[in-house]
Amino acid sequence: MPTRLGLLMLLFVQAVVVAAQEPVAWLTQATGEVTVQRAGTDAWALADAVALHVGDAVRTGRLSRATVVLANAERVQLGSSDTYAVGVPTDDRASDVGGTVASLARSAWNRAVGRSDATATGAARPATSTVPAVLERPRFGYVLDPTPTIRWLPAQPDSVAGQPVAYRVRVTHDRGAEPCFDGPVSDDVVWTHTTTANRLAYPDSEPPLDPGGDYYVEVHALDAEGTAPSDDVWDCFTVATDSTRTMLTALHRSLGEQYPPHTETSRDEADAAVPDATADLLYAAVLFDLEFYADALAVLDAIEAAQPGLASVRRLRTYVYEEAGPPGLVDALLDEARAASDAPE
Repeated sequence: MPTRLGLLMLLFVQAVVVAAQEPVAWLTQATGEVTVQRAGTDAWALADAVALHVGDAVRTGRLSRATVVLANAERVQLGSSDTYAVGVPTDDRASDVGGTVASLARSAWNRAVGRSDATATGAARPATSTVPAVLERPRFGYVLDPTPTIRWLPAQPDSVAGQPVAYRVRVTHDRGAEPCFDGPVSDDVVWTHTTTANRLAYPDSEPPLDPGGDYYVEVHALDAEGTAPSDDVWDCFTVATDSTRTMLTALHRSLGEQYPPHTETSRDEADAAVPDATADLLYAAVLFDLEFYADALAVLDAIEAAQPGLASVRRLRTYVYEEAGPPGLVDALLDEARAASDAPE
């Protein structure tokens, strides 16, 4: 696993040093009209999933709500027509889990969601009309499940002499000294399957991939003759070890206990009840920070299904696609993120 994982585990048992210029709270969830007033200003601006500093204030309109996570792991829930002023943080810890959440907030959450800049890392390979399909997940990085679902964007018709009839998906074991360096080799294929869809659930007939193993995944767009006339698209990933999977599963459970996904109703009877997604948002940010890109996207998919339109989900998804690709999914999300971050305060 990456060195960052060890550093993150150390944060679980160490106190967090909060610098004056760093955020002390995060607006993780907003529904309806939620505005933020920055310290020293009079203007209120619409915002969601932003870092908050001492002196900032959050205000909800009628039929609106928001959740603020503080640096000491406490959570402040605002109902309809509420206002919350961010004060000086304390060193109190609600529990051991609270300290963990505070550490996560200082690293993954702030890095992934609290930042306002939107600059692509250039890690993803560009998508062009000559590519038969664009792999979405899993791309490089790690996966928790040894039976991952594979997804890709449809091929461009002009790259396969007409609309592709089917896709051939192949998983290859990477046994090289430097994973993801040489590319797939045809003599170490784990399995191959064909489908007419642009996603493939891990076949039940195939054994799970090896924990800690490195793998390539290839997608070939096939024409009516069953051939792939263009170059294939591929990427590589590493399956998490059993110990890492156990650790992250326990962390997710702990986050759920600290921030239970119960449903709360606003004081306004006309307001609809909305589940609290704070635990899952934090968990998705941790997965992103540790390069579990496909798993972070899966968590965000689940949140989006329950609560469509959350800006916090959109922004975190943008950062995942920025870092892991494919770039074809970044542009629209980046435009939305920039529009939100450029809104006048």
